[in-house]
Amino acid sequence: MKSEVYLPNFKKLNLKHHLYYTIWLFLPTIASSIYSVANRTMIGLFDSVIHAGFFSQSDQMIKMCLSLVGSIGTVMLPRVASMHSQGNQSAVETSIIKAFNIASGLSFALFFGILGISLKFASFFFWEFIFDGWIYYAH
Repeated sequence: MKSEVYLPNFKKLNLKHHLYYTIWLFLPTIASSIYSVANRTMIGLFDSVIHAGFFSQSDQMIKMCLSLVGSIGTVMLPRVASMHSQGNQSAVETSIIKAFNIASGLSFALFFGILGISLKFASFFFWEFIFDGWIYYAH
């Protein structure tokens, strides 16, 4: 086992180069997180904490659905990378098209599912504040 596992040569790894592109890769995620926190804070400042809670809960439900759709790309990435490294470009294109079709179908299914249950689910989930689809303002 010692012959297979060794310490890497950190000088040859070119960490600054990889760190630069890694930061660019995660910059949209960081910006989205900052926007989400600022959005909740502004709703709490301009309206009420109750409405900020409504927004926060609904935003978490949407993010849960988004993570389901985003996981398709995470699952497909190693397979597509392997096919690309083998030079099988037609299989890469076919896999990308299939993944896009699956993600689109799942997105539309989740959209129509949320749309179909939203009024019943909201009145069940926020039962103290919603009655017959109308929000009671707690001022």
